[in-house]
Amino acid sequence: MGGVVLGALAALVAVFAWGYGIDQFDEVRLRGLVAMGLGGLLVGLVCLGRLSPAAPLTAGLLALAGSVAAELGSVAFLPVLKPVFGSGGPIFAGVLLIVLAFRRR
Repeated sequence: MGGVVLGALAALVAVFAWGYGIDQFDEVRLRGLVAMGLGGLLVGLVCLGRLSPAAPLTAGLLALAGSVAAELGSVAFLPVLKPVFGSGGPIFAGVLLIVLAFRRR
């Protein structure tokens, strides 16, 4: 149960860090780079399974579910998250995390 919560929390924090980093990149470049680096670090920890073996599957499913919800327009996301889901990055990361989770089993 703890790995599921850690995977979901890491995915949410990584998405918010990525969105904040993209938003701040024009104004304060260093703050944007640090935020995007934090998001990358969290995704790296999830990919390596350092948080929990269940974390990649949870994060991947959450990323795909968020991308589908954003594409259908069924959920109103914060404005800072629109470029994240508009880029298609969460779909790519979600599929890779799900494949990685099933390869480890």
